[in-house]
Amino acid sequence: MQFTELALEEVRKAMCVLMQHQLLSLLEEEDTHHPGTHRHIFQVDLEAVVTRLRFPRIVSFTASKFGPHAGAVAEVLLEHGILSLRQLLPKAAEQLNHESEDAKALEASVKRVFNATFKANYIVLANARNIPPPTASQDDHSDVHSNSTYMTEAEQLDTLWRINFEQFRTNFLSQACIDFIEKTYGNLSGAIVRVMFTHLPSAYTILSFNRPWNIPHSIEQLYEQLQPLFPRIFRAMDFDHFQTFLSALAESRVITPEKSEADPAEPVRHYTLNVKEIVKSLQKYSVRGYLGQKYSIEAQTLFALICESNYPVATHLLIDRAMLPSCKVTSALQQLEALNFLQKDTASADSESHWRWGLHPQFLETARSGLYSDILSVHCQIRSLQQEYSEVLTKAEQPGELSDTEVIQLEDFCQKQQRLDSTMSMYDNLLLSCSDWREY
Repeated sequence: MQFTELALEEVRKAMCVLMQHQLLSLLEEEDTHHPGTHRHIFQVDLEAVVTRLRFPRIVSFTASKFGPHAGAVAEVLLEHGILSLRQLLPKAAEQLNHESEDAKALEASVKRVFNATFKANYIVLANARNIPPPTASQDDHSDVHSNSTYMTEAEQLDTLWRINFEQFRTNFLSQACIDFIEKTYGNLSGAIVRVMFTHLPSAYTILSFNRPWNIPHSIEQLYEQLQPLFPRIFRAMDFDHFQTFLSALAESRVITPEKSEADPAEPVRHYTLNVKEIVKSLQKYSVRGYLGQKYSIEAQTLFALICESNYPVATHLLIDRAMLPSCKVTSALQQLEALNFLQKDTASADSESHWRWGLHPQFLETARSGLYSDILSVHCQIRSLQQEYSEVLTKAEQPGELSDTEVIQLEDFCQKQQRLDSTMSMYDNLLLSCSDWREY
C-alpha cells in the first residue's frame, strides 16, 4: 500500500490474482522487532513470470500430444490459473465452440482429455507442490497423485486443478537436449537420445535430473526402434556397426554402458541415458552463446576453448588457440573474470602469460542472475518490432499483391524476427538447463 498508493481492498484483490497464477509466494519469517512472533512476506516468483512467455508453446504442445480439446483445457487453465473441473469443463467447451457438437458430448470429451493430461502429469492438484520423483519400483504408468485415484466424481469436479509447469519445463528441456545432441553429434545420435527419453517414467521431471534414472536399453531394442526412422542409414549399417556407433557415443558421455556385475568382461549389451552429463554440456553451450550475444565474440571464443579443454588453460595457449590479438584476449579474460564466468590461478606461474584460466564455480548462477531481465527485454523488442511493422503485416494477411517496398519491409521484418526468436530460444534453453535441482 505504501509503495503503490492503492487502497487495501485493491491490494488484496491484486495479490489474490497473483497468487492464483502462482506469480507470488507467501513466506513466513521471524519478526526481529517482536521476538517469538512471525510475520508473512510476499515474494515474486521470477521463474513463474518468465514461464508465462511459454504459454503459447504449452498450448501448442498439449494440443499436438492430446488433441485440440486438450489444448483448450490447457489454455483455460493458463488463463485462470486455478479452476475446479466443474468450472473448467464448460469454459473449455465454450473455447472450442463446436456448434455441430452436443454440449454434453463435448464436455464428456473434454473430461476424457483432462484425465489423459492428468495421468501424464501435465495437470496436478492446485495444492500440489514440486513432487519428488516416484521410487525406482514404480513403473512407467504409476500415478504419482495416487490420492486423487480414490476421489468420487463429485469430489473430482469440485477439486481445484492447475497446470504442472515442472512437467512442461522438463519436456522442453528434453527437446533442447535432443536438439543439442543432433547439432553436436548428428541426427542418429539425436534419435537415440530421443528414443531413450521417451522411455523415462511419466513423472520424470527436472527435479529428477539430479538423481538420474537407470533405465537400461538393450542394443537390440534401440536397433529395432531406429531402423524405421533411418532406413537409408541402416541399409548400410548392420548390427555390429551399430554397436560400434553406440560405443563411440558412450565415449562422449551421452550414454553410459551397463556392464554385467557377474562378469565385467562380458560384452556390453545395455546402455542408459546420461541425462545429467547432457544437461551440463547444454549449459556450457548455452552460456557460450549467451556471452557472444550479450558481450563479445572474444568472450564467447575463450569460454568455449576452456570448456573444450576440461582443465585450466594458460593465457599464452588461449592466445594461440583463439587466433586473436593478445590485447583482445587479455581484455576479454579480465572481463569474464570480473563477471565471475572465469577464474585464474596465479600461484602456478610467475608471468601473466602463464596464468591458468578455468571456469568459475558460480558461472551458471552469474548467467542466470541477469537472464530474467534479458528474456523480458527480448520479449519487449519482439513486441516493438511487431508494432513497427504492423501495417505491412496486416496488409500481407489480406488478399492482393504487395508493392516492392512492402515486400522489402516484410523481408526485413522476417529477418529481424528470426534473429530475436533465435536469441529468445537460446536464452530460454539456458534458463531451462539452469533450473534449480533438488535432492530427495
